[in-house]
Amino acid sequence: MAPTNKTCMAFNIGFKVSAADEQKVDNVWERHEKFMKTTHKTDGEEEPRVLVYYIMKAPVLNDFTDPSKGTTGEFYYSMNEIYRSGAGLKAHMAVAQEKGPEMLGEVMALNNVAPGFAGQVIHCFNDPMEDAWKFINKDCYGFQISMAVPNSEVGPVEQFLSDHEKFMNETHETSGNGPLRTLTYTATKSPIMVDPMDESKGATDSTLYTVCELYQNKEGTEAHMKAGQGKPELFGKFVELVTKYQVMSSMHGKVIACM
Repeated sequence: MAPTNKTCMAFNIGFKVSAADEQKVDNVWERHEKFMKTTHKTDGEEEPRVLVYYIMKAPVLNDFTDPSKGTTGEFYYSMNEIYRSGAGLKAHMAVAQEKGPEMLGEVMALNNVAPGFAGQVIHCFNDPMEDAWKFINKDCYGFQISMAVPNSEVGPVEQFLSDHEKFMNETHETSGNGPLRTLTYTATKSPIMVDPMDESKGATDSTLYTVCELYQNKEGTEAHMKAGQGKPELFGKFVELVTKYQVMSSMHGKVIACM
């Protein structure tokens, strides 16, 4: 099954961390990477089979559209784990509770600003990108942008994400070594739960939309921004919606953990 088709589900979770806690949180993700490598599979049929896994770290920008305006001194840490279906998400949580309860507790104790615990992939490349995970390494840079949208206001966001998918398929590459070579791209949709660890408590009246894009290097994220600005109507809608709904805008983040 393709890693980025629209039957897949993902953990797209974002955390905001102070500079004082940076080293402690770096260490959490180092342990998480070891856990993933020793407990998860990247092929075969047995779950948990992870199709894409990485953790990114990015400084929190004063202006998400203009890095030259500096940072707040805080950091975003963003998780992107993609599985073939909801069964993969459940298997991941079961393994974490059995074999890594202390690490799970550490992750859940972090300042979670983007709670994408059950994201349905709603947009991706036409190219199935069967082996995307093989090309992800710690030289990669990307974006992970999460918007918490009241359910009564999702229409414009879903239209933008549909237009963005068309833009990505028309302008970006899924092979080769050009600057717009994209290693993974998804947009996911997740109900924001009252308690992510207890589904019986139900959902809030908002939905989390998360866009994840990963490139070979920082040249790729910069080329993407340039390409987006070349489509002023689309870029203007992006800025409008993210300004209104963002809970995390991890821009030009660097991969610090992967398979």
